[in-house]
Amino acid sequence: MKKIYRCAAILLALCSAACAELDVPEGAAGGGADDVGDVAVLTEELGSWSKRYVTQTGGYQSLTAQWFVTSGETSGELCDRHVEVVSMPGANRLVVPPIPDSPGCEWLTDSYGAQGLVFVADAKLRKMWRLQADEGGTLWFQVATIPGTSIDRIRHDGTHVIWSDNMGVHKAPVGGGAVTTLLGGGHKLLDRDGSNLYVQRYNADDDDYSLLRQPIAGGAATKLRTMSSSYYGFAFNSTHIYFGQSSFDLHRIYKMAKPIGGISVFAEVDDDVASIYDLAANETHVYWVQDFKDARGNRLQRRKISDASDSSIHCKGDVWCSYLMLTPDNVFLVGQDAAENAVWRGQL
Repeated sequence: MKKIYRCAAILLALCSAACAELDVPEGAAGGGADDVGDVAVLTEELGSWSKRYVTQTGGYQSLTAQWFVTSGETSGELCDRHVEVVSMPGANRLVVPPIPDSPGCEWLTDSYGAQGLVFVADAKLRKMWRLQADEGGTLWFQVATIPGTSIDRIRHDGTHVIWSDNMGVHKAPVGGGAVTTLLGGGHKLLDRDGSNLYVQRYNADDDDYSLLRQPIAGGAATKLRTMSSSYYGFAFNSTHIYFGQSSFDLHRIYKMAKPIGGISVFAEVDDDVASIYDLAANETHVYWVQDFKDARGNRLQRRKISDASDSSIHCKGDVWCSYLMLTPDNVFLVGQDAAENAVWRGQL
Protein backbone atom coordinates (compact mmCIF):
# COMPACT_ATOMS: atom_id res chain seq x y z
CA MET A 1 0.00 0.00 0.00
CA LYS A 2 1.09 3.48 -0.72
CA LYS A 3 0.34 6.04 2.00
CA ILE A 4 -0.65 9.54 1.04
CA TYR A 5 -0.53 11.82 4.05
CA ARG A 6 -3.02 14.65 4.21
CA CYS A 7 -2.80 17.16 7.01
CA ALA A 8 -6.12 17.30 8.81
CA ALA A 9 -6.05 21.07 8.81
CA ILE A 10 -6.74 20.74 5.09
CA LEU A 11 -8.51 17.43 4.67
CA LEU A 12 -10.51 17.22 7.88
CA ALA A 13 -11.03 20.97 8.22
CA LEU A 14 -12.47 21.39 11.72
CA CYS A 15 -12.58 17.70 12.61
CA SER A 16 -9.08 17.06 14.02
CA ALA A 17 -5.64 18.57 14.54
CA ALA A 18 -3.75 15.36 13.72
CA CYS A 19 -2.57 14.17 10.33
CA ALA A 20 -4.56 11.39 8.65
CA GLU A 21 -3.32 8.55 6.49
CA LEU A 22 -5.33 8.01 3.35
CA ASP A 23 -4.72 4.52 1.97
CA VAL A 24 -4.34 4.42 -1.81
CA PRO A 25 -4.00 0.98 -3.44
CA GLU A 26 -1.24 0.73 -6.04
CA GLY A 27 -2.49 0.03 -9.55
CA ALA A 28 -6.11 -0.48 -8.55
CA ALA A 29 -8.88 -0.72 -11.12
CA GLY A 30 -6.75 -0.22 -14.19
CA GLY A 31 -4.70 2.64 -12.72
CA GLY A 32 -1.33 2.90 -11.03
CA ALA A 33 2.00 4.64 -11.07
CA ASP A 34 2.70 3.23 -14.54
CA ASP A 35 0.87 4.19 -17.70
CA VAL A 36 -1.75 1.71 -18.88
CA GLY A 37 -2.74 0.63 -22.37
CA ASP A 38 -1.49 1.89 -25.69
CA VAL A 39 -1.72 5.33 -27.25
CA ALA A 40 -3.27 4.39 -30.60
CA VAL A 41 -6.47 6.20 -29.74
CA LEU A 42 -4.84 9.61 -30.25
CA THR A 43 -2.64 10.92 -33.03
CA GLU A 44 0.25 13.07 -31.89
CA GLU A 45 1.04 16.58 -32.99
CA LEU A 46 1.47 17.98 -29.50
CA GLY A 47 4.08 16.05 -27.52
CA SER A 48 3.57 12.42 -26.48
CA TRP A 49 0.45 10.91 -24.89
CA SER A 50 -0.14 8.12 -22.38
CA LYS A 51 -3.24 6.60 -20.86
CA ARG A 52 -3.24 7.17 -17.10
CA TYR A 53 -6.47 5.65 -15.80
CA VAL A 54 -9.46 3.68 -17.10
CA THR A 55 -12.57 4.39 -15.04
CA GLN A 56 -15.21 1.81 -14.20
CA THR A 57 -18.05 4.27 -14.68
CA GLY A 58 -19.29 6.92 -17.03
CA GLY A 59 -21.24 9.98 -16.04
CA TYR A 60 -20.46 13.17 -14.16
CA GLN A 61 -16.77 13.90 -13.84
CA SER A 62 -14.24 16.49 -12.75
CA LEU A 63 -10.50 16.60 -13.38
CA THR A 64 -8.00 18.77 -11.51
CA ALA A 65 -4.26 18.63 -10.89
CA GLN A 66 -4.88 16.57 -7.72
CA TRP A 67 -8.02 14.47 -8.24
CA PHE A 68 -10.10 12.81 -10.92
CA VAL A 69 -13.63 12.22 -9.57
CA THR A 70 -16.35 10.41 -11.48
CA SER A 71 -19.76 9.09 -10.56
CA GLY A 72 -22.31 7.15 -12.55
CA GLU A 73 -23.57 3.71 -13.45
CA THR A 74 -21.19 0.78 -13.45
CA SER A 75 -21.05 -0.63 -16.95
CA GLY A 76 -23.98 -2.98 -17.56
CA GLU A 77 -25.53 -2.54 -14.12
CA LEU A 78 -28.72 -0.49 -14.07
CA CYS A 79 -29.06 1.59 -10.92
CA ASP A 80 -25.65 0.56 -9.57
CA ARG A 81 -23.96 3.90 -9.11
CA HIS A 82 -20.87 4.77 -7.17
CA VAL A 83 -18.10 7.34 -6.90
CA GLU A 84 -14.51 6.84 -8.01
CA VAL A 85 -11.80 9.09 -6.56
CA VAL A 86 -8.37 8.90 -8.19
CA SER A 87 -5.28 10.75 -6.97
CA MET A 88 -3.45 12.51 -9.80
CA PRO A 89 -1.02 12.36 -11.44
CA GLY A 90 -0.15 8.92 -10.06
CA ALA A 91 -3.57 7.56 -11.08
CA ASN A 92 -4.13 5.61 -7.85
CA ARG A 93 -7.76 4.91 -6.97
CA LEU A 94 -9.00 5.39 -3.41
CA VAL A 95 -11.41 2.86 -1.97
CA VAL A 96 -14.44 4.91 -0.90
CA PRO A 97 -17.73 3.79 0.68
CA PRO A 98 -21.19 4.38 -0.84
CA ILE A 99 -22.89 7.71 -0.20
CA PRO A 100 -24.86 7.44 3.08
CA ASP A 101 -28.67 7.33 3.00
CA SER A 102 -28.65 6.76 -0.75
CA PRO A 103 -32.02 5.56 -2.09
CA GLY A 104 -30.18 3.00 -4.21
CA CYS A 105 -29.30 5.21 -7.17
CA GLU A 106 -27.10 8.12 -6.19
CA TRP A 107 -27.97 11.09 -8.36
CA LEU A 108 -24.54 12.68 -8.28
CA THR A 109 -24.81 15.71 -10.49
CA ASP A 110 -21.35 17.20 -9.98
CA SER A 111 -18.07 16.56 -8.22
CA TYR A 112 -14.84 18.43 -7.59
CA GLY A 113 -11.52 17.64 -5.93
CA ALA A 114 -8.60 19.99 -5.27
CA GLN A 115 -6.27 21.06 -2.45
CA GLY A 116 -6.85 17.87 -0.49
CA LEU A 117 -10.66 18.12 -0.48
CA VAL A 118 -13.15 16.12 -2.57
CA PHE A 119 -16.84 17.06 -2.86
CA VAL A 120 -19.84 15.47 -4.54
CA ALA A 121 -23.43 16.71 -4.77
CA ASP A 122 -26.49 14.48 -4.72
CA ALA A 123 -29.39 16.31 -6.38
CA LYS A 124 -31.98 13.68 -5.43
CA LEU A 125 -31.11 13.89 -1.74
CA ARG A 126 -30.24 17.61 -2.12
CA LYS A 127 -27.07 17.16 -0.13
CA MET A 128 -23.43 18.19 -0.51
CA TRP A 129 -20.86 15.63 0.68
CA ARG A 130 -17.14 15.84 1.45
CA LEU A 131 -14.82 12.84 1.46
CA GLN A 132 -12.72 12.74 4.60
CA ALA A 133 -10.43 10.31 6.41
CA ASP A 134 -10.41 8.97 9.95
CA GLU A 135 -8.60 6.15 11.73
CA GLY A 136 -10.93 3.57 10.18
CA GLY A 137 -10.47 4.70 6.58
CA THR A 138 -12.51 7.03 4.41
CA LEU A 139 -16.06 8.24 4.92
CA TRP A 140 -18.52 10.80 3.57
CA PHE A 141 -19.38 13.88 5.64
CA GLN A 142 -22.47 15.96 4.85
CA VAL A 143 -21.48 19.59 4.41
CA ALA A 144 -24.78 21.22 3.47
CA THR A 145 -28.35 20.83 2.31
CA ILE A 146 -28.61 22.15 -1.24
CA PRO A 147 -31.33 24.74 -1.99
CA GLY A 148 -31.76 23.73 -5.65
CA THR A 149 -32.15 20.51 -7.60
CA SER A 150 -29.81 20.90 -10.60
CA ILE A 151 -26.26 21.45 -9.45
CA ASP A 152 -23.94 22.31 -12.34
CA ARG A 153 -20.56 23.31 -10.83
CA ILE A 154 -18.63 22.98 -7.57
CA ARG A 155 -15.51 24.83 -6.40
CA HIS A 156 -13.87 25.49 -3.03
CA ASP A 157 -11.28 27.82 -1.51
CA GLY A 158 -10.26 25.68 1.46
CA THR A 159 -12.71 27.52 3.73
CA HIS A 160 -15.96 27.29 1.79
CA VAL A 161 -17.41 24.94 -0.79
CA ILE A 162 -19.13 26.98 -3.52
CA TRP A 163 -21.62 25.78 -6.11
CA SER A 164 -24.40 26.92 -8.40
CA ASP A 165 -27.82 25.34 -8.93
CA ASN A 166 -31.19 26.41 -10.28
CA MET A 167 -31.65 28.59 -7.19
CA GLY A 168 -28.43 30.58 -7.61
CA VAL A 169 -24.80 30.60 -6.43
CA HIS A 170 -24.19 29.43 -2.85
CA LYS A 171 -21.45 28.72 -0.33
CA ALA A 172 -21.14 26.68 2.88
CA PRO A 173 -18.23 26.03 5.30
CA VAL A 174 -16.18 22.96 4.31
CA GLY A 175 -16.63 21.72 7.87
CA GLY A 176 -20.42 21.95 7.56
CA GLY A 177 -22.84 24.72 8.41
CA ALA A 178 -25.40 27.15 7.08
CA VAL A 179 -25.73 27.84 3.37
CA THR A 180 -25.25 31.44 2.21
CA THR A 181 -26.70 32.49 -1.14
CA LEU A 182 -24.33 34.86 -2.95
CA LEU A 183 -26.46 35.37 -6.07
CA GLY A 184 -30.04 34.30 -6.73
CA GLY A 185 -31.49 32.20 -9.53
CA GLY A 186 -30.39 32.95 -13.08
CA HIS A 187 -26.66 32.84 -12.25
CA LYS A 188 -24.18 30.07 -13.07
CA LEU A 189 -20.76 29.58 -11.47
CA LEU A 190 -17.95 29.46 -14.04
CA ASP A 191 -14.82 29.27 -11.87
CA ARG A 192 -12.94 30.61 -8.85
CA ASP A 193 -10.03 33.04 -9.14
CA GLY A 194 -8.46 33.64 -5.73
CA SER A 195 -11.03 35.32 -3.48
CA ASN A 196 -13.46 35.97 -6.34
CA LEU A 197 -15.85 33.95 -8.48
CA TYR A 198 -16.56 34.31 -12.17
CA VAL A 199 -20.29 33.99 -12.72
CA GLN A 200 -22.47 34.03 -15.84
CA ARG A 201 -25.90 35.56 -15.69
CA TYR A 202 -28.43 33.85 -17.93
CA ASN A 203 -31.78 35.29 -18.87
CA ALA A 204 -33.17 34.08 -22.18
CA ASP A 205 -36.02 36.59 -22.01
CA ASP A 206 -33.73 39.60 -22.47
CA ASP A 207 -30.64 37.80 -23.89
CA ASP A 208 -28.57 38.88 -20.90
CA TYR A 209 -25.58 36.56 -20.42
CA SER A 210 -23.35 39.05 -18.61
CA LEU A 211 -20.01 38.03 -17.09
CA LEU A 212 -19.82 38.95 -13.40
CA ARG A 213 -17.14 38.89 -10.71
CA GLN A 214 -18.56 37.97 -7.31
CA PRO A 215 -16.51 38.17 -4.06
CA ILE A 216 -16.66 34.89 -2.09
CA ALA A 217 -16.91 36.96 1.08
CA GLY A 218 -20.18 38.41 -0.18
CA GLY A 219 -21.32 41.83 -1.33
CA ALA A 220 -22.25 43.20 -4.72
CA ALA A 221 -21.11 41.58 -7.95
CA THR A 222 -19.21 43.58 -10.58
CA LYS A 223 -20.29 43.32 -14.21
CA LEU A 224 -17.24 42.67 -16.38
CA ARG A 225 -18.91 42.32 -19.75
CA THR A 226 -22.39 42.34 -21.24
CA MET A 227 -22.91 39.40 -23.60
CA SER A 228 -25.89 38.26 -25.62
CA SER A 229 -25.21 34.50 -25.74
CA SER A 230 -23.96 31.76 -23.43
CA TYR A 231 -20.29 30.84 -22.98
CA TYR A 232 -18.80 27.71 -24.52
CA GLY A 233 -15.73 27.23 -22.37
CA PHE A 234 -14.14 29.61 -19.87
CA ALA A 235 -10.53 29.95 -18.70
CA PHE A 236 -8.08 32.50 -17.33
CA ASN A 237 -4.42 33.04 -16.48
CA SER A 238 -2.75 35.76 -14.41
CA THR A 239 -3.44 38.55 -16.92
CA HIS A 240 -6.44 37.64 -19.12
CA ILE A 241 -9.82 35.92 -19.28
CA TYR A 242 -10.69 33.70 -22.26
CA PHE A 243 -14.14 32.47 -23.23
CA GLY A 244 -15.70 30.81 -26.25
CA GLN A 245 -18.96 31.48 -28.02
CA SER A 246 -20.63 29.23 -30.59
CA SER A 247 -23.75 29.97 -32.61
CA PHE A 248 -24.60 28.52 -36.01
CA ASP A 249 -21.47 29.08 -38.17
CA LEU A 250 -19.79 31.65 -35.89
CA HIS A 251 -17.30 30.17 -33.41
CA ARG A 252 -14.88 32.46 -31.62
CA ILE A 253 -12.65 32.63 -28.56
CA TYR A 254 -12.44 36.07 -26.96
CA LYS A 255 -9.69 37.56 -24.81
CA MET A 256 -10.27 40.17 -22.10
CA ALA A 257 -7.66 41.83 -19.86
CA LYS A 258 -8.08 41.46 -16.10
CA PRO A 259 -9.63 42.82 -14.00
CA ILE A 260 -11.85 44.86 -16.36
CA GLY A 261 -10.26 45.58 -19.71
CA GLY A 262 -10.82 45.69 -23.40
CA ILE A 263 -12.06 42.65 -25.30
CA SER A 264 -10.72 41.26 -28.58
CA VAL A 265 -11.11 38.15 -30.73
CA PHE A 266 -8.34 35.71 -29.82
CA ALA A 267 -9.24 32.95 -32.30
CA GLU A 268 -11.62 32.49 -35.23
CA VAL A 269 -12.50 28.79 -35.40
CA ASP A 270 -12.95 26.93 -38.72
CA ASP A 271 -16.30 27.04 -40.51
CA ASP A 272 -16.53 23.22 -40.45
CA VAL A 273 -16.60 23.19 -36.63
CA ALA A 274 -19.95 22.56 -34.93
CA SER A 275 -19.03 23.83 -31.46
CA ILE A 276 -16.16 24.70 -29.13
CA TYR A 277 -15.90 23.96 -25.41
CA ASP A 278 -13.60 23.08 -22.49
CA LEU A 279 -11.13 25.97 -22.56
CA ALA A 280 -7.95 25.91 -20.47
CA ALA A 281 -5.15 28.48 -20.30
CA ASN A 282 -1.69 28.98 -18.85
CA GLU A 283 0.74 31.87 -19.29
CA THR A 284 1.85 30.83 -22.79
CA HIS A 285 -1.03 28.96 -24.50
CA VAL A 286 -4.80 28.58 -24.67
CA TYR A 287 -6.31 25.11 -25.23
CA TRP A 288 -9.79 24.11 -26.28
CA VAL A 289 -11.76 21.21 -27.77
CA GLN A 290 -13.66 21.67 -31.01
CA ASP A 291 -16.26 19.32 -32.43
CA PHE A 292 -16.44 18.93 -36.22
CA LYS A 293 -19.64 18.74 -38.22
CA ASP A 294 -18.47 15.67 -40.15
CA ALA A 295 -17.06 12.25 -39.22
CA ARG A 296 -13.74 13.67 -38.02
CA GLY A 297 -15.03 13.77 -34.47
CA ASN A 298 -13.37 16.34 -32.25
CA ARG A 299 -9.93 17.82 -31.76
CA LEU A 300 -7.84 19.36 -29.01
CA GLN A 301 -6.51 22.68 -30.25
CA ARG A 302 -3.66 24.76 -28.83
CA ARG A 303 -2.86 28.38 -29.69
CA LYS A 304 0.25 30.23 -28.60
CA ILE A 305 -0.64 33.53 -26.94
CA SER A 306 2.39 35.46 -28.17
CA ASP A 307 2.14 34.79 -31.91
CA ALA A 308 -1.23 32.98 -32.40
CA SER A 309 0.44 29.87 -33.88
CA ASP A 310 -1.62 26.66 -33.66
CA SER A 311 -1.05 22.95 -33.14
CA SER A 312 -3.60 20.21 -32.54
CA ILE A 313 -4.40 16.63 -31.62
CA HIS A 314 -7.13 14.70 -33.39
CA CYS A 315 -9.26 12.37 -31.28
CA LYS A 316 -9.64 9.32 -33.52
CA GLY A 317 -12.71 7.27 -34.33
CA ASP A 318 -15.51 7.38 -31.76
CA VAL A 319 -13.36 8.83 -28.97
CA TRP A 320 -14.79 11.98 -27.42
CA CYS A 321 -12.25 14.29 -25.75
CA SER A 322 -13.37 16.52 -22.89
CA TYR A 323 -12.58 17.74 -19.34
CA LEU A 324 -9.36 19.61 -20.10
CA MET A 325 -6.93 20.32 -17.26
CA LEU A 326 -3.42 21.83 -17.31
CA THR A 327 -0.42 21.44 -15.03
CA PRO A 328 2.95 23.16 -15.60
CA ASP A 329 4.26 20.19 -17.62
CA ASN A 330 1.19 18.28 -18.81
CA VAL A 331 -2.26 18.55 -20.29
CA PHE A 332 -4.83 16.00 -19.10
CA LEU A 333 -8.13 15.12 -20.73
CA VAL A 334 -10.81 12.43 -20.61
CA GLY A 335 -11.26 10.32 -23.74
CA GLN A 336 -14.59 8.48 -23.97
CA ASP A 337 -15.82 5.91 -26.46
CA ALA A 338 -18.16 2.91 -26.45
CA ALA A 339 -15.50 0.69 -24.86
CA GLU A 340 -13.97 2.80 -22.10
CA ASN A 341 -13.68 6.10 -20.30
CA ALA A 342 -10.01 6.97 -19.75
CA VAL A 343 -7.82 9.82 -18.49
CA TRP A 344 -5.00 10.72 -20.89
CA ARG A 345 -1.86 12.73 -20.19
CA GLY A 346 0.04 14.71 -22.80
CA GLN A 347 3.49 16.15 -22.14
CA LEU A 348 3.80 19.81 -23.09
